Amino acid sequence: MFNDTILEIITHEGPASIVTMGTDGPHIAATWNSYIHIEAQDEVWIPAGSLFSTEENVAQGSVVQLLIATKGVQGQHGDGTGYLLSGKAVFESSGPCYDAVKTRFSWARAVMIVKVNQIKQLI
Repeated sequence: MFNDTILEIITHEGPASIVTMGTDGPHIAATWNSYIHIEAQDEVWIPAGSLFSTEENVAQGSVVQLLIATKGVQGQHGDGTGYLLSGKAVFESSGPCYDAVKTRFSWARAVMIVKVNQIKQLI
């Protein structure tokens, strides 16, 4: 599911946006591209230091949208490209996925595991 361009984007440092829907409307949080780990053909792991509102929205059934982008990778019309990844997520604070993330990010209180079911190139 993830193409080579997406895999290259996350090797370039830059902000990544995380959007969920809460009772008060859209909630936007952020992480870094370099914190994103692609584990399988349709799974993204993101360490959660806080992301408390994101976790609450996910528990209420919200879809997660991730916007990843960089100016350092060729896009459709020149330098820079970005993708919107959408899917369902769960937060885990124990188990093998969490342990793997905690080893890399000692500050992680949980891991957000996003099962991506839709990808759209934006730029």
